[in-house]
Order: sequence, then C-alpha cells, then structure tokens
Amino acid sequence: MDSHTAKYLGCFFWPLVVCLPLAQGAACKPGCHPVNGFCEVFNECRCRFGWQGPLCDRCVPFPGCLHGTCVKPGQCMCEEGWIGSRCDTVVHPCSSKPCSNYSKNCVETGNGGYTCLCAHGYMGKNCHMKKGPCIVNGSPCQNGGSCLDDDGFAPYASCVCSPGFTGQFCELDIDDCEPNPCENGGTCADIGKSFRCSCPIGYGAFQTRSWSHIAECI
Repeated sequence: MDSHTAKYLGCFFWPLVVCLPLAQGAACKPGCHPVNGFCEVFNECRCRFGWQGPLCDRCVPFPGCLHGTCVKPGQCMCEEGWIGSRCDTVVHPCSSKPCSNYSKNCVETGNGGYTCLCAHGYMGKNCHMKKGPCIVNGSPCQNGGSCLDDDGFAPYASCVCSPGFTGQFCELDIDDCEPNPCENGGTCADIGKSFRCSCPIGYGAFQTRSWSHIAECI
C-alpha cells in the first residue's frame, strides 16, 4: 500500500475506483496508547522509544533489570528482596537479625521475606509482642475504649477512653451538664456525648462549644 492509498479506509474497484477516506484518529489499532504509540498505516500501533507491548502501554526498564519494574522508561525499581542498580542482588533478611530475643529462629521465605518463629507466649512479626492481658483476657474497655498493656509486658491492662467517657474501663459517661452550661435558668439534658438546653420563655438556644452542642439560653 502506497502513502496515498494508506490515507484511505478502503478502495472499491467496480464499477469505478472509489476510496473512502479514514476518519481522523481512526487509523491506529484500537487501544493504541495515544502518547506512547503512533501509526503510519491503518490498524497499526508502533511504539515510541522507551515503550513496548502490542498497545505501547508498557515501559522498557533499565537494560539488564532482572527483578525490577518501571513506571517510566529506563527505571529499575526492585521487587521486595532485591537490591542493586539492576535488581540482581538478593537480600537475606535474616542476616540483619530482625527477630527479637523471644524468637526461636528466623526463616527466610524467599523474595526477601522472612518469618520469625516465636517462643511460647509471644507474637508479632518480629516476636516483639507478648500475649499480655489485652489478648489473654480480652479487652475490658467499654464504649469504644482502647486496651493498652505495653505490648503485653504490663502486669494488667489499662484503657484509653473515647471522647465523652471516663472511668477505669471507660464505663462512665461524662456528665456534660456538670457544671450547667445553660444560662438564665435553662435546664440541661445530657444526651450521650453532648447536651441540650431547654430555655425559659423569652430565651433561645444557640450552638456553642461545638456544633453537636445546643447550649446557652440568651
């Protein structure tokens, strides 16, 4: 097909020679990357420098890149467990002794991964956590409180309470009406994590402190 014919979708030779022109942008292979690919003839997808694949949507990595990938041409971003400019040097993670003293052994799982074999009563990726009160006995914290036991090394569990609650186990709802925030004789009602003012006739309630509080009687 010559350069003149390539500009047309197809030609019909009977009874007259009629060539239908290509619609603009329709010459390239469907799916051909609009930036990384181009075409000179119909249904073609030729890749620009640094790109590859049938649709020119895959970058060409750095030459010699073995265990790496790229986002842009010429890159070699190493997979886990490999280092070096060509990602050709394997990492032995156990050589750095990542497991704590509460681990029986470090086992390399391939591709740079490892597993610590924990001694009885210990857990975590590096066996750095003891199965303490929060795990052995379960969390005693109520109302969304968080259980803390110093990674298992504390003799007993403690709680960090969610806003609006207090007590050793976050079992107490903080009284938002103490002291009474409602002015001019208004009556305060504690409604969970917030409060509401019922105002005497002639006074109105306005939002204060936070948007969840309907307070004051002014």
